Amino acid sequence: MEAAGTPRPPRASGLRLWRGAGGAFALRALAMVLAFGVDLVLTRTLGLEQYGLFAVGISAVTLLLVVGNLGVNSALVKVIPAEGVHAAPGRVRGVISWGGRVMFIGGVVTGALLAAFALMLPRGSGLRPVLLVLALFLPVQALSVQRQSVLLAFKHPLLSLFPEQVVRGVVFLALLAAAILLVGEGDAVGAAWMYGGGILVGLFVADRWQRRRVPEDVRRSAPEFQSAVWWGLALPLCWHKAMRVLNARADPLLLGWLYDADGAALFAISDRLAAPLLFGMTAVAAVLAPHVSELVAARRPEKLQALLRRCAGGLVLYALPMALVLVLGGRWLLGLFGPGFEAGYPVLCLLVAGRTLTCLLGCVGILLTMSGHERQAAKIVTACAALKVALSLALIPVAGAVGAAVATLVTLVVMGAWMTVVVRRELGVDPSTLALLRPARPPEPPTLPEGRSAA
Repeated sequence: MEAAGTPRPPRASGLRLWRGAGGAFALRALAMVLAFGVDLVLTRTLGLEQYGLFAVGISAVTLLLVVGNLGVNSALVKVIPAEGVHAAPGRVRGVISWGGRVMFIGGVVTGALLAAFALMLPRGSGLRPVLLVLALFLPVQALSVQRQSVLLAFKHPLLSLFPEQVVRGVVFLALLAAAILLVGEGDAVGAAWMYGGGILVGLFVADRWQRRRVPEDVRRSAPEFQSAVWWGLALPLCWHKAMRVLNARADPLLLGWLYDADGAALFAISDRLAAPLLFGMTAVAAVLAPHVSELVAARRPEKLQALLRRCAGGLVLYALPMALVLVLGGRWLLGLFGPGFEAGYPVLCLLVAGRTLTCLLGCVGILLTMSGHERQAAKIVTACAALKVALSLALIPVAGAVGAAVATLVTLVVMGAWMTVVVRRELGVDPSTLALLRPARPPEPPTLPEGRSAA
């Protein structure tokens, strides 16, 4: 019997978890089809070089968006469930309001920095106008991410993913199709404007859904602010996320700088084809994230381990067949994007290997960042980002996109193994597929950093 005052664990049944993860996975699959269609049309319309310029611009925006968010989006997902919506509605409203202001200001600042960098490029640079257009939409994209994070924190993972994963892709594809019908050709600058149109519509949808899904007692409460506490959570999460994005999305940037736009295009398309390998993990993580914070706060590691075993089983059943399909059909898939893209097959195989390993190791990043060990996670990701950059600087000038893929594979192996060791030591749970080979037993209680709470 639980002692009086002991926090009750959340009811996270296997049916509920798989329903949420299954819906998130289906949404990711739909988004994958849309992204595939967009890239297929873009590459055949723009060609290898112009698509490479667009890919470099999107990589820059992705990295700057994470920096401009300052970790607030991840802090929202962590703070709101831990506070308890009905127990502290004033603090929940306060953190939502604080998060919106901070993320918008961060988007304005990073957009201005990107525009300033673009203006320093030579006037004849094809990248300059692309970056200037994308810089305009950074504040809008930051607000969209804030709305989506609030929806996720209130345990609406499908609604949180839909504006970015589906709405933006549908609008982008519609605008692209209209431009082809009306003009018959396009370039990277036009693609950047169409991308921005998708962001605007996605923000509108996310904002409407957030207003409807925030509980009434939160909306009616006077906001209470604990900015110092929230900054203490957000900044380490920001650093951690920025380093992860640097690991995952900086390759087109480095290729465009050290090699050429063609190499950036080859890597970007290979990366797009390998991306479905992580959809299963992303779907599970979207549902698992708020439960991790609650279960650790309630000190119920056996419940957490049970969830992780189910997650590991699902990831194995998804990742291995998907990897086989991508390796066997990779050349044909690359050829669909137009002449010259078949050269990316070795890049695709290396990326598939790295991401398959990531799936088999489980949701180690979410476990660390949502359980009070975000500083340790940030240290690991920082060290791996430095390793990735060093390997890229050494290999890209020699081997182009293949060198970037080798650097990515080595970094994923090091980071995944390192995080797995820390998760087992600090939380006493095993998120990897190896947990399926062991009999289920209650793990050791989680160890929180000294002086820190799980919230």
